[in-house]
Amino acid sequence: MKNKDSVYFLATEENEIKNIKTFQSILYSKYKIPLLSDNKILNWNDLFYIVSTLELKKKLIIVIDEFQYLLQSNKGFPSILRKVWDEYLKDKNIMLIISGSTLPMIKREVLSYSNPLYGRRTGQINLKPIKFKYFKDFFEDKDVDLIKLYSLTGEIPKYIEILEVKKNIRESKKTFEG
Repeated sequence: MKNKDSVYFLATEENEIKNIKTFQSILYSKYKIPLLSDNKILNWNDLFYIVSTLELKKKLIIVIDEFQYLLQSNKGFPSILRKVWDEYLKDKNIMLIISGSTLPMIKREVLSYSNPLYGRRTGQINLKPIKFKYFKDFFEDKDVDLIKLYSLTGEIPKYIEILEVKKNIRESKKTFEG
C-alpha cells in the first residue's frame, strides 16, 4: 500500500457498531466527507456506497484485515460485501483486499463455493513464514540474539510485531504469556 491511495481497516473483536464506527472514522479522516462525521453512524451498505461515489484519480485499495472478526459480529457480512461489490464497487477503480489470520475461516467463509463471495476473487496470496535472512530487518537493535528470537516467534509476522525485545530472552518470552 506504500505510495498508493489506500484505506486500511483492522477489524476488532468488538461489536459490529464499533467496527462500523472505526471504518467510518477512517474514511472521514481521509476524505472529509461530512456525511461520514461522527454525528450519525451509518451501515456497511451506506459506507461502501459513499466510497463508490468518490472521484478517484488512481486506483483505491481498501484493505479489510482480520476479516474473521467481522464475521463473528455479523454472520451475514459476506452477503453484505457481495451486495456492495456487485452493486457499487466492481466497476469502479477500487481493489478490495480481504485478509485474516485464520486460514480455515478464510477458506470456508470467503473462498468456498457455498460462500456469497465465491467467484468475485481475482487473486489470492497465502503468506508464508518470514525467512531468517529477512528477520533481522524487524529489529533496530542489532545486539539481539536473532536465533533465539526467531525460534521464539515461530517465524510468524504477528508474533514478531508484538514481541517486546528484552535483554533477557526469558523476559521477551513473557510477551506471549500475557
